[in-house]
Amino acid sequence: MIAADWREFLGLVRISTAQCPVSAILAKVREAAREFCAGTRIWTAATEAAAIIAGQPAYGLRPPDEADICAVLAVRVLGQRLAPRTPDQWRALPPAAARQPVQFIVREPSIVHLYPTPAEDVPAAFQAEVALQPSVRSARGPQFLLTRYGAVIAKGAQAELLIIPDRPWTDPANGAALRQEFKEDIAAAKIGVEGGGADAPSQVKYIPFC
Repeated sequence: MIAADWREFLGLVRISTAQCPVSAILAKVREAAREFCAGTRIWTAATEAAAIIAGQPAYGLRPPDEADICAVLAVRVLGQRLAPRTPDQWRALPPAAARQPVQFIVREPSIVHLYPTPAEDVPAAFQAEVALQPSVRSARGPQFLLTRYGAVIAKGAQAELLIIPDRPWTDPANGAALRQEFKEDIAAAKIGVEGGGADAPSQVKYIPFC
């Protein structure tokens, strides 16, 4: 991943919050980037093809460095796309095992459960596509957030900074207006993107990303 440090957004944000501490600006930039990615699902990645293991229905997805998984978009086994199931649908399924699962559910953002339970080991069978967001402690994010959406991310950060009470830069009215614009920008970006659990698992196999 080509990355941009959150500090590269400072010039965009400090126009209206010049007296704000740099640490506070960076924190709000990261928060805005997380919200933007989660709301648009614009940052995606796919796992390497990994083995499924006999008797093991749960598979953990380990995200790239400085990223969190915010949604599982698709799961494939042996190239076939599995059907997602809701919790109610999942609970209605009887116990079963098969060589090739055909359904899945995500009990946590990074744990995929397969159905039927794999009946045999199959190498290079499992692959998932996920939506990512910068992690809560990240120092940087993907470069495209700066080059394509820098002004939008900055707007989200500014909005949150301006509504902090009793600061030299406080401006609740402007902050509320920027917040609404930021939400509208997320909705617009999401349209562009779309155009183009109960039981904890007993075992988890973690799968790296490409």
